[in-house]
Amino acid sequence: MPPYVFEHRTDIQGMRGLAVLLVVLYHTGLPVTGGFIGVDVFFVISGFVISGGILKTLGTDRFSMSQFYRRRLRRLLPALSLTLTLVVLASTFLAPERALDATGKTAISATLLNANHYLFQATGYFDSPAEFNPLLHTWSLSVEEQFYLFFPVLIFGLWRAAKRHESNPYSKLAGGVALIGLASFSLNLGMVELPGFMGIDTRSLAFYTCVTRVWEFSVGALLAVLLPRLRGVTAKLDSLGFIGFAAILAAAVLFSKETVFPGYAALLPVLGTALLIVPGAVRDERSNFKRLFETRWLVRVGDLSYAWYLWHWPAIVFARATWPNDPTATGIAVILSLGAAWLTERWVETPIRKRPRAEQRPILVVGLVCVLLPVLAVFIQNEVSRSLDLPILQAMRHAKTDYAKTGCATASSLATVGNQCAWGKGPTRVIVVGDSNAQQHLPAFKELANSGDFTIKATTMLGCPFVDLKTSRDGLEHRRCRRWVQEIRSELLAAKPDIVVIGIATDAYITGTNIGIEDANDLEAKRAVLVEGLRGLVRELSDAGIRVLLLDPIPKFQPNPDSATNHVVLGDSCSAAALYFWPEKCAPQRRLDDPFWLDPTIGKKIHAEAVDSAQAHVDFAPALCPNGQCRVFDGQHWLYRDDAHLSPRGSRLTTELLRTRLGVRR
Repeated sequence: MPPYVFEHRTDIQGMRGLAVLLVVLYHTGLPVTGGFIGVDVFFVISGFVISGGILKTLGTDRFSMSQFYRRRLRRLLPALSLTLTLVVLASTFLAPERALDATGKTAISATLLNANHYLFQATGYFDSPAEFNPLLHTWSLSVEEQFYLFFPVLIFGLWRAAKRHESNPYSKLAGGVALIGLASFSLNLGMVELPGFMGIDTRSLAFYTCVTRVWEFSVGALLAVLLPRLRGVTAKLDSLGFIGFAAILAAAVLFSKETVFPGYAALLPVLGTALLIVPGAVRDERSNFKRLFETRWLVRVGDLSYAWYLWHWPAIVFARATWPNDPTATGIAVILSLGAAWLTERWVETPIRKRPRAEQRPILVVGLVCVLLPVLAVFIQNEVSRSLDLPILQAMRHAKTDYAKTGCATASSLATVGNQCAWGKGPTRVIVVGDSNAQQHLPAFKELANSGDFTIKATTMLGCPFVDLKTSRDGLEHRRCRRWVQEIRSELLAAKPDIVVIGIATDAYITGTNIGIEDANDLEAKRAVLVEGLRGLVRELSDAGIRVLLLDPIPKFQPNPDSATNHVVLGDSCSAAALYFWPEKCAPQRRLDDPFWLDPTIGKKIHAEAVDSAQAHVDFAPALCPNGQCRVFDGQHWLYRDDAHLSPRGSRLTTELLRTRLGVRR
């Protein structure tokens, strides 16, 4: 059997450069809406390079499993540990306030090679949106590291089995790798195309977990196994490379956050990357395509790709949180992150990679230090963050703590609602139901109950519109929501309170692209279905002698989705540094009719169509935006706990308005 030849390929470094450029451009907010597929390009390349290196040593009987893991650890962990440590420490002052806790937990998870599963599990109603976590990008590194843990064992086992049976090891390897890849791809399709079949958000899990990404590495690994045959090809295969390049660029431009991914869509960048690799594998010294990816600057970017990938996203998040709403900050951050990548490669990656083996410290010491440094940084961050004596920051944290005591978001039935969600002994019986749009007003309802005029009971389910319709989030049907709505509706009809108050974030359910309502395919269809569902519910309760009051969505400090300016930073999306140096940018005032912001009349119009009287729904703009001017901070207290919900202090501003609408004047 001829020796397996696997040499360093300069064009592979150029492909790494392309991959990291796509990711950076995507995160910068430029119109490369599918640039996230750069990660998939990395996965295929890693499968090819790692498998080729293993096969090269297997063919000469010099393969050592322990040596493989030692090299991988020294190659990846020191730079990762350095980045995690410095990012966690810097996040105390530069990261969004809302992301501090998630940053520390992500750092520890990434150190333990498990950031992908932590980030999947952390996704929830109250968690910070992904774009605020400066370590979000470490999920892909954990996927790659998990692949490295088991794949060498697989290759080694198949190789030894083939040797024992005196069969061609490359054929056995090709079959084994193909089967593993096929199984992984099938699981990927099942989880993406049949969302919720496991009772969880399987699309999200398919995106994050290594098991459904193994097929991408396997495509590269299969190319490495077939490399001896490719080397026998004398034809010029540049056309395949250009087709692969076109496929990757098409995915980068045509895909977006709305693309169902990975699923079938991932085939385009994955197979495109495979076609990129092929021309450089054949015996063709005249390959123009290979020369394209051997361009000096692109190869240099490829050399820096690992370090730049590590640094670029924290730099972008810090810039947006610390220089709020400054479009130039992101560009400067990207340039600075490239400088940080150069320093990391120069002083960390290269010295460790090139140091003679005899001078290298024991691997256990290296691993222990790399794990302990981020953990120590998290401890320091927590201590320093708690001790920051910044009134506007402390007021924000107090608002969040105060809001956490609101409760009543357990989706309890009315029969099991505890005393913490039942107040007052007045003559007018009121029941408050809905989602977070209802829960945010409970501090005001508690004040009303204390006045002696009302007996108030409340139950809410966050993220669940109180209307008897089939709803879904990220393709996963929200069956529990509908069951809860039907249960509460039956209890209301049986209890016959004087007034039922319903709070629904109707604007969010209409404009949210990840939210589905009764199979409606566009905004107008969703709007029509929601109006009809609300109208039927109101009619049913009214026919039972129950008065219904709808709570309009509050004016929200969210960017208008049609606005050209992205990444608007407000409130707890700002860093401690921004709150200290320019608090007015984090706590702006705006006019209610400012078209830059989310249209505050969306929910109001829907409610107006669902009820017969203007008095049957509450417009909060007069109480929250006196003289048409809305605020999130009054100089001492935060009136909003985030960009879409009131703080308890803000809620209590609406007490008298609610009293009037409930029919009791003082």
